[in-house]
Amino acid sequence: MIKDFDRLLVRFRQFGGWRLLVQYARMGVLGTGMREIIRCAFHRQSMKQVYPKITHKVDEILLEKYKAPLLSPQGGEDAPSTSPKEESLSWVCNSAESSPFGGIRGGLRGNGERVIIWFSWLQGLESAPPLVHACLRSLRLLPDAEVVVINRDNYQDYVEFPSHILEKYRKGRIPHVTMSDMLRLALLARYGGVWIDATVLATYREEHAAFWQGIRQSPLFFYRYFSGGRVGGISTGFIAAQAGNPIIIETLQQMYAYWKDYDCLVDYYLIHLFLSASANRHPECVGTMPRGNSRHALLLAGSLEKPYDAAAWNDLTSHVPFHKLSYRHTDKAQARSNSYYNHILTLHKGE
Repeated sequence: MIKDFDRLLVRFRQFGGWRLLVQYARMGVLGTGMREIIRCAFHRQSMKQVYPKITHKVDEILLEKYKAPLLSPQGGEDAPSTSPKEESLSWVCNSAESSPFGGIRGGLRGNGERVIIWFSWLQGLESAPPLVHACLRSLRLLPDAEVVVINRDNYQDYVEFPSHILEKYRKGRIPHVTMSDMLRLALLARYGGVWIDATVLATYREEHAAFWQGIRQSPLFFYRYFSGGRVGGISTGFIAAQAGNPIIIETLQQMYAYWKDYDCLVDYYLIHLFLSASANRHPECVGTMPRGNSRHALLLAGSLEKPYDAAAWNDLTSHVPFHKLSYRHTDKAQARSNSYYNHILTLHKGE
């Protein structure tokens, strides 16, 4: 119970501290949180139940507030750096041709069939953990792809953010993780390509060629959680899109509008909320996506501490070409010399 409450306090501070309480009070959900804390304490239940209760009500408010299918961009310096395409939505979703920016097929520099992979560690690679460097090296082995590394010093060479976004990021109101969320959307909206999180490991093999080709040619792709054949959620650590994709633009504009109104993060999964809502509004786009199961992409992450087994490794990597990992809480995995974690570092060690 005490440990759960301590974790709740940590998340409270991460999300804005007293600014978060003020926002919750203005949204009318503070009472819900306090009642849930008291209920959990009285029944000696986990405090993990508090946050979902709050965010459920918060999400309803946000979806109602930012429900416009496509927010009209405003003029001036606060305008989003991308504008909706004039072409019909069906053309954008179904066309296999590249966009005026090169899109997912042409890439940023128009290198024929090569796709741009956007990779970011805002603090700079010199401060990145070893696992991040291993993931980057694995991505550079992908065929017909070019990796562009984005950091805090060069991201403005590629995209322009509204002044209120830059100001709140500079003041620390917008955390790195949320700035990264908007960065991926802005890059994909303008140039297209594939955004891959810094902790995604690629284990590409020839048998993955059709899946990789399908991702590259699809107007939109992201991993999803499936349950009983139905979609139960989405992942945002791997997103492929053609430039000008309406779902990406709409989600980006909603993020911009949110940060115009708020000074802290009232829901950690804000990008998931807006992206899911936009995708639900455009089933004609989502229906053409290749199938990628988020649960499969997480299997290796749960095995990092385990002793390396060649047969199990080959089986896992033959079915799943991209694996979402984490560099946090890997002390045990690092300490075991024959762990999957250390196998990955050995497999993709630097020169």
